[in-house]
Order: sequence, then structure tokens, then C-alpha cells
Amino acid sequence: MWATGARSVARVLLAFVAVWLLAATPSMAQRPATPVNVEALQTAPNEVTVTFEPGEGGAPSSGFFVYVDPEAIGGLVAASPYVFSGLGEGDHTVGVYAQGLNPPDDEDSDIVFMPVTVLPAATLTFGVIPTQAFRASLDLGAYASVTNASSPSFTSDTPSVCSVSGPSLVQITAGECRITASATADAGYFLEEVRRQLIDQYGEKA
Repeated sequence: MWATGARSVARVLLAFVAVWLLAATPSMAQRPATPVNVEALQTAPNEVTVTFEPGEGGAPSSGFFVYVDPEAIGGLVAASPYVFSGLGEGDHTVGVYAQGLNPPDDEDSDIVFMPVTVLPAATLTFGVIPTQAFRASLDLGAYASVTNASSPSFTSDTPSVCSVSGPSLVQITAGECRITASATADAGYFLEEVRRQLIDQYGEKA
């Protein structure tokens, strides 16, 4: 009887220890799912945009925490994207994780790290273009300026009003002429943006 009772007590103790170990061991199912498809891209001078998607499964989360080193700045967002501005030029590391529903009691997901390099800006600027006579040719290259980038190319966004061939602009009729200038940044530089210049031409056709 004693031996049988001892075995029963031992079984109870083992069961208690097993339950205690399970309770003390963090469960992966209790953690939010790790974000997936994380990308960090420079989208403007000194600016990086971070995009990601929620992982599948896991516990509910209070949002996604996004940060960048070495600046050690970031914040909590409900969803992608997250934009960092004012970053210094050079190498950075972005981290993204799903935050537990009730921090610090609930665990966070694993962190996804993504390297990104902030490049110095190449620029393309478009000066003020004067009005011109109809059918007269104007050299757009004289009004565009680039730094650390290739020579610009030009296209007309309003071909019924003005046409472009190479750097030459011809005003066809009265109206709003919209020109797009584009260039390619030199290696190691980020092109700030493509600039557009409006030309308002009014009057009688020549």
C-alpha cells in the first residue's frame, strides 16, 4: 500500500512539475508573429521609408515598433509604412518587430533587421523659363542645372500645347505647357527629385 501510494504521490509531483515548467517556459504561440517582407529604402534626401507586412498567426499585438540605429530613434505604428527623416548620410540599420499586446507583460516578436545606406543628394533644378513666340525653338538645357547627375532629358506632359525634341521646346498653342526634366544620379548619390516647370503662354498665334 505504501509503495503504491508513493508512486501516486510521485506521479502527482511530476505532473505538478511539468505544469510549472510549461507555465514558466515562454510559448511561441503567445508571441505576435514576426513581420515579413521588410524593406528600407531611401526615398528623399536624408529620408528612409520602411515598409513591411504583418506575419501570419501568433498572438495579438499592440502595433509594430520601427527604429533605426545609430540614431536610436523610432516609434510605434499600426501598419506600414514608417518614414525616418533627417538621417545622416552613411550606413544605418532598421529594426522592426511586433510589440506584445500589453507590454512589458506580453512578449514581442523577433526583430527583423534591415541595412540601408543614406546617400548624399544629387540635384536637378529647373530655372524660370521665359515665354516665347509660337513655333520658336527654345533650348531647355540652358535652364536646367544638375549636380552629381547626368545631363537631363526632357519630355512634354502636354504635347498638344508644346512639343519637345531633345532639349528643344516648341510652343504650339496657347495654354499651360508642362515639361518633365529627368536625370540619373551619379554612382553613390541619390537624385532629389524630378522638377517640372510650367510655362503659361497666351496671345495670338504667329
